[in-house]
Amino acid sequence: MTDNVNHPSHYTQGGVECIDAITAATVNKTGIEAVCTANVIKYLWRYEAKNGLEDVKKAQWYINRLIAELEGKPVAPGSECPHVWQGHTGSNIQSCALCDIERTKP
Repeated sequence: MTDNVNHPSHYTQGGVECIDAITAATVNKTGIEAVCTANVIKYLWRYEAKNGLEDVKKAQWYINRLIAELEGKPVAPGSECPHVWQGHTGSNIQSCALCDIERTKP
């Protein structure tokens, strides 16, 4: 039986779960560097089994954000954001966790 909450198949490759790879890859990172690294791994890990090119573009966005952080360049909110939509309880409005843009749920 597939468990899409605890062990989704698109997060297991070669007997390794993505969360375990992310944990190892971010052990000495903090803050936005850890977030960007984790998301790059996540999106590249699953792209073939989930969202294809869209996930590769999301990984690219996080790589660009990480480069900007490492170079000390400011990043404008919403700049080419891959939008991570979050719903609001009792509302038909969603906001992006990365850039705070809002939309009506599709």
